[in-house]
Amino acid sequence: MAVDSTDTYSGPYTTNGSTTVFPFTFKALATNELMVLLRSSGGVDTTVSPNAYAVALSDDGGDVTFTTAPATGSMLYILSDPSFEQKIQFADGDKWRAAPVNEANDRSVVRDLAIIGRLDRALVAPVDQDPVAYFKSSGFKGDKGDTGGNVMAVGLASDLISMSSPVGTTLIATSGNAQKGLGQAQYKLLDPVTDATAYNALSAANSVSLTGQNIWWFQLIDGKRAVIAEPEPFAEMFGAVGDATYNSTTGLWSGTDNTTALQAWLDYCTYVARCAGRIGAGAFLHTATLHGGYGNAFVSTNIRGAGYRYGGATLAGTAFVNNFSDQPAFNFAGQRYGNIEGVTFVGSFYKFISDGHACSHSITPSFDDTVMRQWLPLTADARALNRYSTYAAITIDGFNDNNGAISGTDPETGIAYTTYVTPTWPAWTGLAAGRGTKGLSSGITIDCQFRGFGAAMIVHPGNTDGNGDFVNVRSSSVDYCVYVFSYGNSQGRNQQVGNISGGTCWCAIATSRHGRQNGRLGGTLESISFSGLMRLMEIHSVSIVTSTIFQQAYIEGGWQLGTCNGASASEGEMTIASGTFSLALQDSVGRGVPPFVWGHPTSANGTSAGLRLSSGAITDFPYTMDFRATNLRLDGVTIRSYRLDTVGPATIPLFMAHVANATLGITVPALNGRRAGHRLYVGLRNLSTGAFFAQQLIDHTSNAVGTRDLGLPIWVRAVQPSGTAPFEVVTGLPTPSTIAPTGLTLTSDSSVLAGDNAADPIRLRLEGNIGAGNAAAFAMNGGCAGSIIRHTNSGMAFAIYSYDNTTGAFKARALTNYRLVGGTYQTYDGTVIGATDQFSAYYSGFSTPSLPSYATYASGSTGVTAFQRGSGGSIGATEVANGDRIFVNPNIDTQIGSTQNLISALDLTAKTFTLPANALASSTRQRVVGILRAPPANL
Repeated sequence: MAVDSTDTYSGPYTTNGSTTVFPFTFKALATNELMVLLRSSGGVDTTVSPNAYAVALSDDGGDVTFTTAPATGSMLYILSDPSFEQKIQFADGDKWRAAPVNEANDRSVVRDLAIIGRLDRALVAPVDQDPVAYFKSSGFKGDKGDTGGNVMAVGLASDLISMSSPVGTTLIATSGNAQKGLGQAQYKLLDPVTDATAYNALSAANSVSLTGQNIWWFQLIDGKRAVIAEPEPFAEMFGAVGDATYNSTTGLWSGTDNTTALQAWLDYCTYVARCAGRIGAGAFLHTATLHGGYGNAFVSTNIRGAGYRYGGATLAGTAFVNNFSDQPAFNFAGQRYGNIEGVTFVGSFYKFISDGHACSHSITPSFDDTVMRQWLPLTADARALNRYSTYAAITIDGFNDNNGAISGTDPETGIAYTTYVTPTWPAWTGLAAGRGTKGLSSGITIDCQFRGFGAAMIVHPGNTDGNGDFVNVRSSSVDYCVYVFSYGNSQGRNQQVGNISGGTCWCAIATSRHGRQNGRLGGTLESISFSGLMRLMEIHSVSIVTSTIFQQAYIEGGWQLGTCNGASASEGEMTIASGTFSLALQDSVGRGVPPFVWGHPTSANGTSAGLRLSSGAITDFPYTMDFRATNLRLDGVTIRSYRLDTVGPATIPLFMAHVANATLGITVPALNGRRAGHRLYVGLRNLSTGAFFAQQLIDHTSNAVGTRDLGLPIWVRAVQPSGTAPFEVVTGLPTPSTIAPTGLTLTSDSSVLAGDNAADPIRLRLEGNIGAGNAAAFAMNGGCAGSIIRHTNSGMAFAIYSYDNTTGAFKARALTNYRLVGGTYQTYDGTVIGATDQFSAYYSGFSTPSLPSYATYASGSTGVTAFQRGSGGSIGATEVANGDRIFVNPNIDTQIGSTQNLISALDLTAKTFTLPANALASSTRQRVVGILRAPPANL
């Protein structure tokens, strides 16, 4: 008969103590030309004696029948074992017979098949190599009893469940997990007898190890278990595939869903091996939150990627990508010094923010980028920017709501919100319907890139509070995100942020936005650099343990320094040291000017927390810098408005307002060499009493004025001496008189004033009548072009550019708190100015002949010896020189009011002035508040 089957063995058959007959499918030429093996559960092979069974042959196989059934628990194999003897012989002249010829041919084929079957299971050396030397140099050890063990090289790890291991094998090397060349790994073999404890732990009920079956451990058909044996396993070894591709039209990603594989990898590294996990280059799509710890125990998750995949699509590196927006991409829980580095997180907001031209200098954004909520794409989950459920790349203790989940309605949008929806926790965590209890992560280090999220990172976004301290974010990059780093925990000691760069974001650092909105920083935030940033900070208040310092912050194209809602008078300072801020996003492509540069988010009276700017520069703001704060210190800060670099209208001031306890030290480089152009003055006055303290010219050198002891606000004013009137100098600051104009209207106006650029219209215009009851006070306070009035409710500042003494009618242009909405300029906060609203008159723009405040000193002036310093000491004759301009004030204890007409006569030709009749009386001695050294004639 022909040999139709190439099988050389049959089996394995699992013995059960009752089955006695076992078939085989290969051709055997005699009953003694096969072998029966029994393999124990420990992997030991035993040849069964031929006396224990009988063999029945057929043309294509046969049966082995045992006298006594083999015992339960073994694997039985029937192998071809042909004789290699040749006993068939043909004599010369014998008749030709088919039977012996066929037997000879069949025996030859059977022997060949047996040999090939053995060679197929053998290691083969290259044709030109000595086998012994080759395999020794390759690290293979051939002795079964060698303590080093044998390594079995196989194909894919996913094939292990259909394989068995040769006797003596202790390690298996794979060519990949589910794809050749992807996820190569070594696996250790566990025997159910000799490795019983570790073997049985893999199948323990409700264990993390059980969930790793067919992912990081596999059971072979011979009963052994192959367990991954890598010191720092790659996610690809668990089945992760970085094949996601980005659709630039839809903004969505497609590819292998790696959620299960990545989570198994994280669980193994965090809870089983307690080792660092690595992940190679590629874009890894996942469809749910990845958990580094579940909050059921204190753990340490450490992840190392292949570097930033900048752009998320084309360049080398590792990216985690997703299309959802209702949960964080990654959550750390119960961490003790976890770490993630070399990974780019790419979220689903990227296309909307990028295509919308947010933070652009030249292209009008497709959404109002001055409003945080407008950064939410229409396709996103409606809650994705809510306080408790912001779509974040990384959250820390995001699901550890010890105080329970929160549900309600967002007051900003009216949208229902809740904390992040509780995921289905693995059974082995012991977390059923509740959430994690270990909400005290500490010492996490993050070195990643982020783009396209509601927030790059949030500490404690839920209804819980705790440490969450010592979080170290370093060398990271954040682009196209609404918030960069946000802290909701009140015990945030020594949060560290350093070497952060990025652009096109709403706010860099927040402590008053998420979770319980009472976050603390407490530490130094170094080298934060952004191109395109609406706010540097949204701060609740300062740290519980130490000052918060922004060191070397650089904002190229900003809108505000930010907000601070600290309410306690004992709040310490927020320090910005060596910071450079361009506010070029103000009044560009329809944004208008925000209500303030830094202050309380809702109170027109500002924040009680202090702000200190030490060195650095603030540049490119259009009209005003309105700091609304109780305490402000500017130490050696460069101030530059783009209006100082042009001719500009003389009636629009550079303006700092609503600041008390102030110290000012600034340089105005735009004034260098421009004595015939703009000049800058500063004035200080007590907000509570209205008492005027000092006024000083700021020229090309740095100047410092002010005191923290007297509670003095700061105003800075630029004027353009044009020679058109002899009194074009700044007057003293008046009392903050309350005026109630009538017939007020607030309109958009595209007309251009004298000195304006055609591309720089009035924007918002306020018109009305000062009113008969206010005319006198207003006139006494200057009442002329350039006066500043401030809306009591919103703090919105207006500059008067037209005033009629006879009728009291005025027109003013908005300096703060306006924006372009639908082609019409409106207020940012939605304020509607009514006919009965009140305003404060802050200061007048110019002196008038009837109300002089400055005079030029001539040595023959009456009453010079009566002058005193602001401190009360007499002024010596050498301290006042011919040509000096002086300003005199009633006794500093007397509030400036309607008696401001301090100089009764002024003769500019003779350069003399006369004081009021009682000025020489000891009880009303005048004090010299400002002495400005004689400037060149062209001033």
